[in-house]
Order: sequence, then structure tokens, then C-alpha cells
Amino acid sequence: MIEFPSITFAHPWFGVVALLILFVLGIILLKHVKSKGTVIVKLVVFALVILAIAQPVEFTSTTEVRNQPARVVVDDKTSSMDITDPTTFTHTYELVSTLGNVPIISLRGEGTALGDVLVREAPPNGSVVLVSDVNSNQGMKLEDALSLVSRAGSKVHLVRPSLFTNDVSVEIVGEKSVVKGVESTFQVVIRSAEAPVDYELVVKIENNTVLKEQCHRLERKSVHNVSYTFSSIGPHLIQAEIHSTRDANPENNLFIHGVLVVEKPRVLLVAGSETSSLSEVLGALYNIDIVPSLSAVQNLDDYLTVV
Repeated sequence: MIEFPSITFAHPWFGVVALLILFVLGIILLKHVKSKGTVIVKLVVFALVILAIAQPVEFTSTTEVRNQPARVVVDDKTSSMDITDPTTFTHTYELVSTLGNVPIISLRGEGTALGDVLVREAPPNGSVVLVSDVNSNQGMKLEDALSLVSRAGSKVHLVRPSLFTNDVSVEIVGEKSVVKGVESTFQVVIRSAEAPVDYELVVKIENNTVLKEQCHRLERKSVHNVSYTFSSIGPHLIQAEIHSTRDANPENNLFIHGVLVVEKPRVLLVAGSETSSLSEVLGALYNIDIVPSLSAVQNLDDYLTVV
């Protein structure tokens, strides 16, 4: 750091005029008084006062030499990247490395936690070059991570490789425990690496086909709702299977979801009448006993709750 000090005045013209007047008065006084030393001291004091009123200001010119901003390249090599162009990272790193020595962070495995990696590796006031398909399925949400690192002054640049084939997967989302005799709804989620996509979906419950559909979707993620009423208690299996002509990983084309079906819980309803809109609503979900007062019940532990 090199500094070049300089001094100027906030009111330079006032200082110049006042000093000239003081100089003239000083010459006149020195010609007419005998105690010249006292006059000189007073003139110096007045000159300093004038300079103070003129408000001297010191400016410092600073030349600051900064190093290049820190950079890092994140190479996503998780399983979802198997269907992308493997040369994308090589070309990207060759371009970025022309700016200097850039470290590489490689991600491997079945799961992808891009958000965690960005928060951990992004240099403050630096940049991250992310080579990924952005299929982040673990850890911090990617949008939350991007918001966090941006507050630290970091920038994230995404390079998404092109696909040389497609991959379609299926998943069932829903409750693990449901009530016998009550309709339950499950979501069959289809994810595709590219869109549009064509596939056949078959859903079976208790070895009965409840949905069979030929699908053409314009989006990479689609959801099919499947409703079913179980008639017997105990464990049951829901099976969803897809078939697609362009699919790199057939092992994720079958998903089995286990469900435990239980009896309706017993609920005690304290009401003056056995027929009411409330009893009808509760009766659809629970086995209800209706009593006029709690004194008529011997053991409340037999009930899930009292209404």
C-alpha cells in the first residue's frame, strides 16, 4: 500500500485574503512600535487562527493491489450424471484454468447434496463454477444455499451438461399407516431427466391393477394421484412400475410402498342426540360411541379421544 499525502483548505480564498490583510497590518505595526518581538508573536498567533478557520484538510491517495478473486470448480460425478456428456467438465476446466490454478471439488456417490457443498466450498467474494445436472436430493435446499452464499459475495455459475440418453424413475409418496374402510390417496411421482417423455405406468394394490396408463408428458416431473379403500387390516403393498423406450437405469422403474392398515380408532362423542352432522363426520373416520354425559362411561382409556 503506497500513500501520497496532500493538504488543501475547505475555504482557501478566506485564508488568502485574511493572510494578506494580516501581512499588511504587520508591516505597518512593525514600523510604528518599539516592541517588535511582541508584535511578531501576535502576528504568528493570528496567522495560525486564520489557517484554522480556513479548515485545512489532508487527503491520502491509496493504491491497493488485490489478488484475483478466489475460484473453485465443483464437478458433479454422482450417479445421475452417468447419462450426461462426460467431456463437458474437461472443456469447462480447460477454459476456467486459463485464469490461474483453480481447485476441483468432486462429488461422488448415489445421493447429491449440492446445497451443502456450495455452502461449504464457496469462497467469500469469489466464484463457483458448478458442472452438474442440478439433481440435488440431499441436504440443504439448493435455493437456500444460493441465497446464503450470495450474501457472502459469492457467485455461482452453472454449466449443465447435455444428455446423451434419458432416465425415468418412479416413486410412491403417501402415508405408511391408513385406516380400514377410509379412502386413502397416494401420489405416484414420475421424474425424467429430459422432457417431453413417453412412458407406461402400471399401479397395483393387493395384486389388483388400479391404474394402467400410456402417458406423454411435457414436463420433467409429473404426479398421478391414486385413491384406494382397504377392506382388511394388516400390511399391504402398493406397487408402481413404469416402462419407457429411452431409459438408462431400469432399476429405478419399480417402486414398492408398504402400508399398514388398522381399524378405525374408537372416539367418544358426548352429545344429546345420536344423529347430528358432527357424528356423521366423525363416523366416517372413527368408530364412535355417543353418550349423553361422561358419567355414563366407565373407562375412558378405551378411547383415542373425547369430543
